[in-house]
Amino acid sequence: MLSRPSGDPQSGFQSLREYQYGDDTRLIHWPTSARAATLMVREFVDLRRHEFTVVIDTSADVATPDDFEEIVDAGASVAAFALRSGLDVVVRTTSRTRAGRPYALVDHSEMLDLLTPVQQGTGTDVLSVASLFTGGMGGAAVLIITGPRGPSTVFAHAEQISVARVGVGAETAGLTCPAIAANDAGQFAERWAMWN
Repeated sequence: MLSRPSGDPQSGFQSLREYQYGDDTRLIHWPTSARAATLMVREFVDLRRHEFTVVIDTSADVATPDDFEEIVDAGASVAAFALRSGLDVVVRTTSRTRAGRPYALVDHSEMLDLLTPVQQGTGTDVLSVASLFTGGMGGAAVLIITGPRGPSTVFAHAEQISVARVGVGAETAGLTCPAIAANDAGQFAERWAMWN
């Protein structure tokens, strides 16, 4: 649940709760606070459907085959978490033959059907990240999961994109967008949990 100011047309009132340090004081509901003899704040729920896109970088130039397996595992973990959290999650890959669809997954099996057979590629077998978003990115948050030498392509709209480098020796150096690095999918899961 995301708290939004009452002036946000895309939020709806959900409930009142006791004030907690750091809450926006503009959300204090003074009549209820007076009756309860404690500060009470209005809580809002965001009515927009949140969309989250995971992109698996399939370029053989960015990761070894072993690291690529870890990249796919990390992507599947993030997508599964997003599905469990009720987010609309889109899973794409840069593989020309297994790029995925530009709309939200229905369930876990659909994600596994896409990611289980995906393989690394080279040259024209690998799509650019931009080609996955020909209709625009809308308001989607995008996470590109790539290898230690990735991402394989340059992308615009960096304010909407985060990068995870997964593989032996992965570092965030040189990236200008929000980024994390991990040596394998297990370490990625730990760092992802702390990052979010």
